[in-house]
Amino acid sequence: FDDLEAIAKNIDGFKKNLRRLVDRNGGIVELAKKTGIPQPSLSRFFNSHSMPRRTTLYKIADAIGLSENEIITDWVA
Repeated sequence: FDDLEAIAKNIDGFKKNLRRLVDRNGGIVELAKKTGIPQPSLSRFFNSHSMPRRTTLYKIADAIGLSENEIITDWVA
């Protein structure tokens, strides 16, 4: 449990970077259209400390032009 704060910061940093990419590609509303994920669900994801399922990340990656490998590499890095 000593690393929980570091993990939370890592998740938040990843999501901030991902949000910047989403915003450059039309924002949350456009992402919802491209992925089929409801806009409120995407908003909750970006405003919480939790990570989505891998399949959700892959949908987001595809919608903004990232490969599955790129989005996972960004998360691990």
